[in-house]
Amino acid sequence: MDRFSPHPSTPQQSLRQDLQEKWQQWVEAESQRRLLALCFIYDVHQSIYHQQNRIRPQFDASLIHVPCSDNLWDANSASEWSVQHAAYSVQHLDSVEQNSLSQHPMSRSCFVQSLLICNLATRLSGDDPNYPNDYFLEGIHPAVAELDLVFPNSPLIQTYLALHFTPLQDLLAIAGDTWVFGRKITPPTAFHAAQARLKTWSMSLAAAAATQHACRRLQMALASESGPQLVDHPGEPYTGGEHCISDYWAVYVSALICWAFGHRQSLSGAVSRNSPVTAINTSDMEVDSPQTPVDESRLKALSYINGMLSLSREDLLMTRARGDTSGLIDAVKTQLEIDGIGAKCMTIVDAIQVLTRIKQGRRSRARFF
Repeated sequence: MDRFSPHPSTPQQSLRQDLQEKWQQWVEAESQRRLLALCFIYDVHQSIYHQQNRIRPQFDASLIHVPCSDNLWDANSASEWSVQHAAYSVQHLDSVEQNSLSQHPMSRSCFVQSLLICNLATRLSGDDPNYPNDYFLEGIHPAVAELDLVFPNSPLIQTYLALHFTPLQDLLAIAGDTWVFGRKITPPTAFHAAQARLKTWSMSLAAAAATQHACRRLQMALASESGPQLVDHPGEPYTGGEHCISDYWAVYVSALICWAFGHRQSLSGAVSRNSPVTAINTSDMEVDSPQTPVDESRLKALSYINGMLSLSREDLLMTRARGDTSGLIDAVKTQLEIDGIGAKCMTIVDAIQVLTRIKQGRRSRARFF
């Protein structure tokens, strides 16, 4: 408008216009950088959560720019943006990761934390022959330890690690009675092969590792301030960390992992008959008295979780420790029913139906134990 106006713009007006244009151009470029980062996060996330192939498995992380600070992104005017932008420079993911992991990664925004976690998680791939995602833990990939140490209270990482040690497709097939992601497993020999693989897995250290990571994830989901609290590590409560749109899936598969591992002692001949059998005793655990009525299934779930976390992986496996997962299944089913109100998401509906069948013991072919 100023260009065709009979009154030419002043130098100050021109400067303001230039600054406004620079701000708009920067917002456009930063939006594209953030979109690329989100696509990367989504690609890694779905590949681990559903054990699907990544769209771009060899994607170069150095091409991803780390999102700017929230203060810069949330600037309300060009002048406010200009002040913040003066001290800003675009950073690549690989260089930021090296600096962040040795310092304080939790001080980063949730967006950047998720980006760092997903970049580390790409190293969990089972394609590396030196670190196969099999039933043994002799050669654990360094990324496993790094993830657990750098982000110890991240529910996202606990889910990633639980699934890393789990044959998810086989677990879903058995729990879903031949159904996986809305598709039926055919022919019958394929289902029997999944049964055999899950039997082998359920008696492995990998299964014990998956179960403990699943228990940590469930502990974060179930141990809220308004519900019953079991004192596991006083002074270090789980805060719940970041939230994810697929939290329901993390809670569901974690419950299935615990269910499958909890029934492994019934496998005929899978463990030496001389191995001691230990039942997890939760009666002596300290429980905080909540202000609201105690949810019995939730209390049983937290008791089971703390019992499983009180033992080493070797003890969980070699002593054939038993725990009642009925409360856990009940608590997760209740939470999914709340999340899936209105039955809009068929994945949640299917998950609730599977947990209902498990609870009622009405599985026909899903008898791998």
